Amino acid sequence: MLADWTAVLLLFSACALMVARLDRLASRQVEGTAAIVDGDTLRLAGARIRLRGIDAFERGQTCRHAGADGYDCGAEAAAALARLVGGRTVACEGRGRDRYGRLLAVCTAGGRDLNAAMVSAGWAVAYGAYDLEERRARAAGAGAWAGTFERPAMAAGSRARTISCAGWRPLPPRCFGRRTRAGKPNEERVRHEAL
Repeated sequence: MLADWTAVLLLFSACALMVARLDRLASRQVEGTAAIVDGDTLRLAGARIRLRGIDAFERGQTCRHAGADGYDCGAEAAAALARLVGGRTVACEGRGRDRYGRLLAVCTAGGRDLNAAMVSAGWAVAYGAYDLEERRARAAGAGAWAGTFERPAMAAGSRARTISCAGWRPLPPRCFGRRTRAGKPNEERVRHEAL
């Protein structure tokens, strides 16, 4: 009898765990009026939503135009997202959550993909998606690509840190994929320098 109750309890526990896992994988759709939190986060229908596949500049992050003083590119990124939304209804479809509990989603306003538009405008970098949009923005000198900046993921950890990967054998993970035109490790791994 005790073994039967134990089996039932284990079965219920397994079902509860499976339902919790499926809830994290289920696609969610949210629509309404959005409040802009920063360049890659908005609040919509009471939920905090992180634009999936992009990383926008952090508020207070300094970017530079050639020969000019620095400016707050995080504030510029938030303003760019606000312009793209333009008071229109925002629709987001997402799945999964980030470490802060935000829904990871692709959002549109007026039929325009906001995630892709932020990268195309140069106010966010590709972060697992939108590589083509980033290449085009960089080539066009759009947004922050018109000057120099530290990638947002690196700036969030340490605003003034620049890491050189030259001479490292093997290269640390943050250096992979970053090489000069000659194929040699680049001295400046974290910062983008205008060409």
